[in-house]
Amino acid sequence: MVFPSEKQSRPSDSSIAVAVVGPFPPPLGGFSQAMLLMEGLFKDHWDRVIRLDTTRISTSDGTQSKLARILTRVHLIWRLARVRDDRGRVLFYMGVSGGAGQLSELLYIIIARLKWMRIVLHHHSFAYLNTSYWVSRLLFAAAGNSAIHLVLCNRMGELLKARYACAQYEVLSNVALNPVVVLPERTSRPVTAIGFLSNIMIEKGIDRFLEILTQLRARGIFIIGHVAGPFYDVKSQKLVEQAVARGLVRYHGPVTGKQKEDFFESIDVFVFPTRYLNEAEPFVVLEALAAGVPVIATARGCIPAWVDNSVGLLLDPIAENLLPAVDLIAYWAAASPFDYNQTRKRAGQRAKTLSAEAQATRVAILNRLKVEQ
Repeated sequence: MVFPSEKQSRPSDSSIAVAVVGPFPPPLGGFSQAMLLMEGLFKDHWDRVIRLDTTRISTSDGTQSKLARILTRVHLIWRLARVRDDRGRVLFYMGVSGGAGQLSELLYIIIARLKWMRIVLHHHSFAYLNTSYWVSRLLFAAAGNSAIHLVLCNRMGELLKARYACAQYEVLSNVALNPVVVLPERTSRPVTAIGFLSNIMIEKGIDRFLEILTQLRARGIFIIGHVAGPFYDVKSQKLVEQAVARGLVRYHGPVTGKQKEDFFESIDVFVFPTRYLNEAEPFVVLEALAAGVPVIATARGCIPAWVDNSVGLLLDPIAENLLPAVDLIAYWAAASPFDYNQTRKRAGQRAKTLSAEAQATRVAILNRLKVEQ
C-alpha cells in the first residue's frame, strides 16, 4: 500500500480538528482517564474535537456481543473515513492499547495516513515493550517516521526506539494530565506504620508487603500495616483477612478523595512491591510522594523515573530480595528519625518538581502539535 509522501509540503496554518481515538469512561481506569483528560486539553486548543470511543470494542466482559463489537469497529472506521481533511489539517491522536486491540488500531492508522492526517500515538503500556510483537511492528510501520510518539518516561521511549525503531518520541507523564496536589509538610514523627494502596492482588505485591511486615515483627519492631483498595481475587482477600486477624494490618477498603488523603496521613512509608508485568506509571506512587511519604517500590515500568534512594528505595523488579526494605524501615523506626524526616522532606519536593516539569512539558508539546500542522 502506498501512503501519501511524508516529504511533500503541508500547509503552515494550524490544524482545524483533532480525531481522538481510544477508550473513554465508563468504566473509569487509568487508560480511559488519560484519554478523557487528553480530550479536554485538545478541546481547549483546537476548533473541533472528534471522539472515536473504542470502549465497546475493547470490552470483553460479556456485556457486548462479538457482533456488537464488530459493528462498533465498522462504525468507527466509517466515521474516521468521513472526517474532512485538507492536506494535514486534521490531527489524528490515538491511545495505543496493549493487546489485540492493535489490529483495529492498524486500520485506523492506515485511514489516517491516506487522509493526510498528522499522527500522534500515546503509549500507556509496557506490554509490547517488554516483548516485541509483530502486530506492533506493523502498527508503528504504518504510522510512518513522521509520527510523534508520546511516552510516559524516557525508559519507555528508549524501549520503543530499540524494539520498533520509532524515530520521534516526547515524554508526557500522566502527571501532566492530572496535576498532583503537594500537601503541606508534615511535622516530624516516629516511623510506626507502612501502607499499601492498589488493586489488591499478588501481581501488585500484596504478599510481599505482608512479608515485609512479618519480617519486621520477627525483629521485634512493631510496625502496623495499612492496606487500601479493592480486592482483585479471593486469594489476595484471604491473605489480607488473615493478616487483619493476626493484628498485622488494618484494611480500609477502597479510598478516594479525603479518605485517600487520610490514608497517606496515617502512614509513614508507602510500600509498593509490584511485580505486575506491564506496570507503567502508577499514579499512587506520586500521590505518596506528594503527601511527603517516602516510597519503597520495585524498579518496574516508569517507577525509577520517580523513586530513588533519596526519596525511598528501589527494589529488584520482582521483589525477590526484601531485605533492603526491611533493613531500611527498621533503621528509620529504631535508629534514625532524623534521616527519615529528611527523606520525607525530599519526597514532597520531588513531587513538586515532577509536577512543575510535567506541566511545562505539556504546554510545549501542545504548542508543537499546533505549529507543525
